[in-house]
Amino acid sequence: MMLFLRRARDQAVVIRKHAPARNYMESILRRTILSIDQKLAQLKYLLAKSDLPKSLPTRMRPAI
Repeated sequence: MMLFLRRARDQAVVIRKHAPARNYMESILRRTILSIDQKLAQLKYLLAKSDLPKSLPTRMRPAI
């Protein structure tokens, strides 16, 4: 998912570079790039966050 978003962002940047200044499409692409940046940051945060709380190590009871 992150690879797809990065490629989409790179493509939007290239298209924006070729768009005329002060164009409606340029403003849409700028907002799209900001939105993709936000989604990438959220994904990085969620991937770094641990889902389960770390439990204390417990010893196994002795075998019978």
